[in-house]
Amino acid sequence: MSKATLILGSNLGDKIININVAISHIKINIGLILKKTIIHKTIPEGFISTNNFVNLGLIVETHLSPFSLLKEVKHIEEKMGRVYDYESEDRYQDRIIDIDIVYFNNLNFKSNLLIVPHQMHVKSRKFSTKILYELQ
Repeated sequence: MSKATLILGSNLGDKIININVAISHIKINIGLILKKTIIHKTIPEGFISTNNFVNLGLIVETHLSPFSLLKEVKHIEEKMGRVYDYESEDRYQDRIIDIDIVYFNNLNFKSNLLIVPHQMHVKSRKFSTKILYELQ
């Protein structure tokens, strides 16, 4: 079994319900939740929006490989209604749910699809520092 650190966020609709639905999907499709942070209310980082976020972190025990985990995370996001606007010049947009893989065991890995550890969460996002500290 492997351990993965995930950070979840939502800034559209009923954000708390969105987070809880995502957690339910994670329990069913990814694995056992070993640790969960409190919900943090945050402002958007990397783009302008009037919709603030709720974020939390999880440590999950999973049998999935890093790429299978990524595939399942994207499937959960799409099932919940996340829309990816690939035509937009803006990299970041408002979202019903966002699930990022921050760590996977002690893996240091970089490909076109997945970078672990997730550099934005580890190095530059202010809210991530609090969440990752809380998961220690």
